[in-house]
Amino acid sequence: MARYKVYIASLMIVVMQLTTTHVAYASTSIGGWNIGSAVAQGAGVAYTAMKNGATAVANLRPSPSQIAKALGRGMFGGLALTLAQSLLDKGIDYVLDQGKQAVTYKPKSSFQYIYQDRDGQYFYTFDSACNSYFKKNSGYSSDDYDCGTRSASDNALMIYSKGTKSGWESGTYRVANPDYDSSSPSEKSVPFPQFASQVIDSADNGNKDAQSLTTAVANTALASNTDDQIVPASQLSQALDASAPSKPDDDAKSPTTNPTNSNTQTQDQTQDQIASSPASTPTASPMPSKDIPTDCGFFNTACVWFDWTKTQYNTAKTAITDTQTAITEYFKTDSSEKDTVDIDQQKDQNIDTNINFNGSCPPDFVLYQGDFLGISIDWKIEFSAFCTILTSYVRPVVILVGSYLSILIMGGRRDG
Repeated sequence: MARYKVYIASLMIVVMQLTTTHVAYASTSIGGWNIGSAVAQGAGVAYTAMKNGATAVANLRPSPSQIAKALGRGMFGGLALTLAQSLLDKGIDYVLDQGKQAVTYKPKSSFQYIYQDRDGQYFYTFDSACNSYFKKNSGYSSDDYDCGTRSASDNALMIYSKGTKSGWESGTYRVANPDYDSSSPSEKSVPFPQFASQVIDSADNGNKDAQSLTTAVANTALASNTDDQIVPASQLSQALDASAPSKPDDDAKSPTTNPTNSNTQTQDQTQDQIASSPASTPTASPMPSKDIPTDCGFFNTACVWFDWTKTQYNTAKTAITDTQTAITEYFKTDSSEKDTVDIDQQKDQNIDTNINFNGSCPPDFVLYQGDFLGISIDWKIEFSAFCTILTSYVRPVVILVGSYLSILIMGGRRDG
């Protein structure tokens, strides 16, 4: 059963990696912000959003208590159990105990005796040792065979025919646990907040599984149902508001006092903003005022695009004009030049119309040639007699029939 838990957890890890590490939320709106993307960065998630034309990026990090709250609700259990196996002490039977609000497991050092098969693999429970035997030996299954011991003191794991005591030793034996610690408790529990802190530290250190869990918890802020929001949506919207650039003054965004210099001044301001912005930090474009100018100083990107489109149009127009000119000049030339075609004089070729039946006869086909029980065997098919028949009898008949049919055709006979 423990092995199936690992398989299920591994599958959930893949799903979480595909759905939570880098997810687009084009239709999600929180506090007026339209979420564009969410990218895991350590234990946090960088959300890119737009509001009224401005772009902002905010990093949202779930707290240990928020992750613990999600685990307490039983959310992301498969992923959490897989992380527990890698982050906590060596153990088996990891469980997210909702009653204790903790991860519980059995330390491997608490087992005085364990099982070891002939391949040197250790098993900490009797059932896991039996299941391993049936898995490695495909011809046997628990449906037809029982797994047990001859006595309580016997160390050999036995395989019996179903319902009998007739069987054999499996090659797996009970041995002393080299890591046994008499002071180790039979069960340990780690409170969810403590485990969540370990998950956050591991995510900051680049653990992809831990990042998947922290991202999944952070993304609950995008849930439409407030009851499902482990991280409140307001926490994300406030972070985006805080990271958004301040709006410019009305005088700065309404260059109407000097129309002559507005193009140059606004373009210089735009270049200064680009030069002063760090390459790695997304910047927001301030909203224009009500008095929107129509010059290229304000709509610089649009003007560049219009110029590029105009260039492409002019290039295509020139190519079309050149093609039309070439076609017109062609049809203006003397028609005699177009209607006269020089053809080389072809020489008559002598074609041999005789039918030749002088092909060679195929060689003998050998079926088997060798010795069998001291007897020399040479089995083959000879074609010489067959070729003689074709040459001596069939060939004249074919020629005669062909001549007769030719005479009928030339005489105009259409009978039959």
